[in-house]
Amino acid sequence: KKLRARSRFCCGLYRVVGYVWDYFVWSIRAALYGVAYLYHRLNASTSLIFAHSALRMAGHGCISVYLKGVLLDTGLGRLEAASIALTFTCCCGVGCLVGGFYGHAVHKSSPKSLCLVLLVAAFMTPWSLLRMVAAADDVPARTRLLWASLAGTCASFSAANLRAMLLNVNLPGDREVTIGALNLIESAFLGIGPFLCATSLKRLESEAGSIHIKLGLGYWKWSAFCILPLLISFSMEQRKVRRSIKEFLDDSIDKKIRRRGKKVRVGSEQTLWGLSTSEKSEEDADIETGATTSQEDYRGLPPKKTFINPPLWVPRDSEWE
Repeated sequence: KKLRARSRFCCGLYRVVGYVWDYFVWSIRAALYGVAYLYHRLNASTSLIFAHSALRMAGHGCISVYLKGVLLDTGLGRLEAASIALTFTCCCGVGCLVGGFYGHAVHKSSPKSLCLVLLVAAFMTPWSLLRMVAAADDVPARTRLLWASLAGTCASFSAANLRAMLLNVNLPGDREVTIGALNLIESAFLGIGPFLCATSLKRLESEAGSIHIKLGLGYWKWSAFCILPLLISFSMEQRKVRRSIKEFLDDSIDKKIRRRGKKVRVGSEQTLWGLSTSEKSEEDADIETGATTSQEDYRGLPPKKTFINPPLWVPRDSEWE
C-alpha cells in the first residue's frame, strides 16, 4: 500500500511538473511570436506609445512606492501622509475616467490637439509632485492635497487615450496584439521601475528619500518627450490606416456587386458582365440577382421578389419571365 501511494504521488507530481513546464515553454513561444510579429508590424506611432507607457509606468511605480516615506521625511504625520498618498491614488482613477471622455471629445476636433493635451498632462504631473514634496513646513495639508489631486489626475490622463490611439494607428488584424503588448509593458514596468530606482541609488550609495521621487519623476519627464514626435506621426499613421481600410472596403463592395449585381435575363444571351446565361439555370440566375424563389415559381407563377441584400441593379417586372 505504501509503495502504491508513493507511486501515485510520484506520477501526480510528474504530471504537475509536466503541465507547468509545458505552460512555461508555450508562454515563451507565444512571447517570442508576439515580439516577432510586433517587430514586423510596428510603426512609428506604436513604438512611441510603447516607450511612453514604459517610462510613465516606471515613474508611477517609483512614486507609488516611495511617496509615503518621502512625505514622512518632510515632517508630516502618518495620518496626513497616508491621506495625501490615498488622494493621489484615487485621483489616478478619476483622471483615467475624465481623460477618456475629454480625449474622445478633443480627438473629434483634431488628433494633434489630443497629443498636445497629453503632452501638457505629462509635464504637469512631475511639476505638481515636486511642488507637493518640496513645499515648506508651514504649508497647510489642504494645499498638499490639492497638489496631490492635480498630480493624480494628470498622471493617468493618458491611460485611456493610449489604447484608443493604438486602435487608430493599427489595422484591425494587429490591434489585439498591440493592446496585449501595451498591457504587458505597463504591468512589467510598474514593478521594474522601483527596482531600477533602488539598484541605481544603491550603487550611488545614497539613501535620501527625495532622490527616489526625483528619479521617478525623471522617468515621467522622459515619457513626456516621447509624445512630441506623436504630434507629427499620429495623424499620418491614422490617415494611412483609414486609407487602407477604405480600400479594403471598396474592394469587398466591388466583389459583392460583381456577385449580386449581374443583369441576367433568363432565356436570352444578354448579361451585364458578358457572361452567357445559357450555362446557368433559372435558380442560379435568381441567386445572382439576389432574389429567392419558391416551388410555386416553377409552376408558371411569378416569383416572389424577396431581397435579403438588395443588389445594386434590380430587374423590372417584365424581366422576371
